[in-house]
Amino acid sequence: MEAVGNAGSRQWRVARGTRRAAPVGYIARELGLMDDLDVLAVLNRQRATGELFCEAATALQLLSPDAARRVLEEQRARRSEELRVEPG
Repeated sequence: MEAVGNAGSRQWRVARGTRRAAPVGYIARELGLMDDLDVLAVLNRQRATGELFCEAATALQLLSPDAARRVLEEQRARRSEELRVEPG
């Protein structure tokens, strides 16, 4: 699985005093791992706890089991489409 610490050309680290940590919801949306409703759920949880999460697995644990399952199924389907080679 691609590291959530990388979003496009931007790298994010949770290292005090170096770079500002990006909320995982923002990164996951950039990578196409979550839709806006899932991101909203993660961001609301982050606001409530005051924590920043930097791994997709952590974000998925915060979602409801159905939402996490849907995100994983969509990611698998996307990967299957990318790996599928059309006869030519």
